[in-house]
Amino acid sequence: MKHKNWLFGLVSVLAVVFGLSFPGITATVEDQNAGDLADFYKITNPQLAPPVLLPDVIRLISGKYTRVDLESGKVLTEDDVYRAATDAAEFLASGSAVSLPENGYDSFQTIPFLAVASDGSATAVLWQCVLYSEEDPSIGLSFIMDDNSGKMVSFTGYVAQRTAVDSAESVTPANGQIETVSELFAKYLGLKLTGISTKTADNKNGLLTVTVNYEDEDGAAVSVPIIALGDYMMFNSSFNVKESMLF
Repeated sequence: MKHKNWLFGLVSVLAVVFGLSFPGITATVEDQNAGDLADFYKITNPQLAPPVLLPDVIRLISGKYTRVDLESGKVLTEDDVYRAATDAAEFLASGSAVSLPENGYDSFQTIPFLAVASDGSATAVLWQCVLYSEEDPSIGLSFIMDDNSGKMVSFTGYVAQRTAVDSAESVTPANGQIETVSELFAKYLGLKLTGISTKTADNKNGLLTVTVNYEDEDGAAVSVPIIALGDYMMFNSSFNVKESMLF
């Protein structure tokens, strides 16, 4: 079942939950990324460059880029993206990275967009896709899907049932899932996991960031950021694009 008006309601609800659960995180992120925000446009029938390879798409969205909202994708339809995102969610659940609603996701929203690297070196058509369950809003997921391959290249959501965090230094489920998620994405994306960087923590807000290092089939490096906060994880979700995260 598809609800066109669910996106903004979902964003608002989860933004409130996120803000109430983790006070101060918005200000922290804004302080760390001042001046890095990109503008948004909406265009139809754009002249697009040939599709780039999946490792290049991953590199593109892990850095600074401009997002241009589109009317449609080039390869995938909205229903294609929904099915691909559902498959991705099931893959993450099979590796115990996320929990799925008992009766599946009954609502979703998609937004196709063009990502343009800040240096103009690459472009890619992508889709933002939110999967949402009316039964259990706490296990909604947001993905960025590659229009060319149909693969998930970014993931945002709760990696476990939400639990109270006693202090900023508490070991939380998201922290403990970093290695699991990194290994799952290596398998899913066809990359070789070569290591995880030293963790950087913001003890004031309980924010933990790491860089996961991969190699593609040619041996070229692919570095992906992971941000963990409480039970919440963001894989390859950069704050270098204004409002690139749906939640």
